[in-house]
Amino acid sequence: MQRGAVAVLAALLCLYAPLSRAQASADCGTIRFGTVGWLDAGASSAIATALLRGLGYQSSIQRLSIPTILTSLKNGDLDVFMEIMVPTMGTALKPYVIDNSVELLRRNLSGTKYTLAVNRHGEALGISRFDELAAHADALSRRIHGVEPGADGNALIAQMISADRFGLGGFELIESSEAELVRSIAEANRNGMPMVFLAFEPHPMNVRFDITYLSGGDDVFGPSFGGADVYTGIRSALASECPNVAMMLGNLGFTLPMVNEIMTAILDLNARPLVAAIAWMRQQPLVLRAWLEGVTTRDGAPGLPAVQAFMGIE
Repeated sequence: MQRGAVAVLAALLCLYAPLSRAQASADCGTIRFGTVGWLDAGASSAIATALLRGLGYQSSIQRLSIPTILTSLKNGDLDVFMEIMVPTMGTALKPYVIDNSVELLRRNLSGTKYTLAVNRHGEALGISRFDELAAHADALSRRIHGVEPGADGNALIAQMISADRFGLGGFELIESSEAELVRSIAEANRNGMPMVFLAFEPHPMNVRFDITYLSGGDDVFGPSFGGADVYTGIRSALASECPNVAMMLGNLGFTLPMVNEIMTAILDLNARPLVAAIAWMRQQPLVLRAWLEGVTTRDGAPGLPAVQAFMGIE
């Protein structure tokens, strides 16, 4: 086995090793990430984790609720949260920004979407707006497909149905999961059936299927198809205590196609997030250089060569 491959394998074996709170030492040895478990966030956190490992740091990732993550950043129990959606999380985030316990380090992704969409057969019916759905209720089987129970998007759909917004009072919300939703879209396409569903980008569904995001739902999901910017948040003391880590995190900016590609590998190929992220970065030398500009290893050596060696890049 080549030396580069051995290094990658060793990293994979230790990535998810359990880490106690005591191991998160003040010397920045272990950087602790919070995540709510969204697939796109798994891609961005995996990129950051892989880079940190190549720079000689350890990392841990904990799946928690948004309120718990924000409280943990304030209390110093977590270091990084790369999934802060603005304006979506504005109300929850506001007190932590006001008391300076959470710092928005940078915007890492723009142009996300989160609203209703139809598949190609729905588009063929001429559906492009929320207020056109009711006229095709029978063709759509009077169903709107959502994601897992408890998701905020499902709640918005349920409120529309309950209030008979856009004439949707006779529709039914179908709760499932992220993976089941994708399977349902694929099945509807195979059977030539129109379908309306909760859609979001970045996500592999935007690569795999022809999707039409519906306009006219700004009052429900927000403007620009429920658009939001995603920010990297850190506990306020991290920048002064671990400036090299903060610099690297501050360099990380993503695009929708980039995240879609990594997410597709995770979802379609069942790749571990770290494996998918490393495989993508091995093909992106210019991006890797930009992300590591001015960054060193934990012991002060140049960062780029160390990360290239870690990833087996010749």
